[in-house]
Amino acid sequence: MADKEMTYSYTVNGEKVSEKMFEMFKRLTLPLPAYVALFEQCRQHGLVPLTSVADTQIADYMEDLGMPAFKLSSEDFINIPLIDHVAQKKYR
Repeated sequence: MADKEMTYSYTVNGEKVSEKMFEMFKRLTLPLPAYVALFEQCRQHGLVPLTSVADTQIADYMEDLGMPAFKLSSEDFINIPLIDHVAQKKYR
């Protein structure tokens, strides 16, 4: 996020809450080790694990976990370095 001071307001249990979006995103971000268990659960249920990758390091991590394809968020369609990076990956 370019503006780490931008706030977001929402309602929880009938009460209005405001917080900085950057802090909210940090709080809601799934820790990388959790993907190991999630991907395993997907495979056990016959599902294909897939998640958006936002940078080259995450793309490499997901490749190491055996993610068979790469999903990019719409805001990353102009992220040429990321597109080039995932385009060079070998699909399984």
